[in-house]
Amino acid sequence: MYKLQIIGNIGKDAEAKIIKDKKYCEFNVAVQKGKDQTEWVRCYKLDENGKLLPHLVKGTKVFCEGQPSIGGYVKDEKVIGTLSLFVNNLEFLSKAENKPESHKKNESEFDDLPFE
Repeated sequence: MYKLQIIGNIGKDAEAKIIKDKKYCEFNVAVQKGKDQTEWVRCYKLDENGKLLPHLVKGTKVFCEGQPSIGGYVKDEKVIGTLSLFVNNLEFLSKAENKPESHKKNESEFDDLPFE
């Protein structure tokens, strides 16, 4: 068994997918591969209850670890390689900074909570 670990930013909001009768979130992560080079990794995370999907939004920095899968396709007579990751461990490293104001929580909404 082997696993892959990546850190990067989500490229667009995640989408719900069903794979083998299970609910997954599908999202792309941009991983920096040097100063001017970016590699894209398509990630799939099991999300049976649907609670994870709203948090996987464009611009969020994440750490993903899981089983890699290598594939490819032909485009314009060129072979294009792809890398997918079935994520076992997902950690949020930051929130999306460019999220619309309507989605942000107002800090004062939390002032009356009994914990910090």
